[in-house]
Amino acid sequence: MSLLESRIINAFLTFPGLFDWLWTTVLFGGFCLVTISFGMRLEFLKVTVPNIPLSQPIKITLITLFFPALSEEIIFRVLILPRQDESVSSLASLFWMVASVLVFVTYHPVNAVLFMKKAKSTFNSITFLASAAALGLICSGIYLKTGCIYTTAAAHWLCVVGWLLLFGGYEKLHRDIPEV
Repeated sequence: MSLLESRIINAFLTFPGLFDWLWTTVLFGGFCLVTISFGMRLEFLKVTVPNIPLSQPIKITLITLFFPALSEEIIFRVLILPRQDESVSSLASLFWMVASVLVFVTYHPVNAVLFMKKAKSTFNSITFLASAAALGLICSGIYLKTGCIYTTAAAHWLCVVGWLLLFGGYEKLHRDIPEV
């Protein structure tokens, strides 16, 4: 079995314990406090509920669990970051963590150019990219500590759902592209 296959299988077969969820909650809670505070202060985040049909929030909640949360965590954490049982030095883990975050942040503007044209200005915003970097760091820290896809995917998913349904993200991703 290849290293990448092994990482994927082990990430799904490693089930989080109480300490793993506590670690996730503390890191994610700190991320939320800082990101929401700065996002509101910089007027990137605005408490708002999107004007969408009642069925949309349920659909958004279910879809975002798989994309972006689970799929991006497989790509940017599971495939890139070493597991604890790989006996990698702390320096090497730090290198891969930085690489993971850089690729994760870079992916968002590229994704907007290729697939989500309406999101281009949002995904190129320094505030969004800084928030993505912070989320990438938090999810990397969670994954390196827990070795579990469920904890990182939960943090990523809660962040995306909260942003889309409570902090103006839906409007930012679905606004019309200004005429040039």
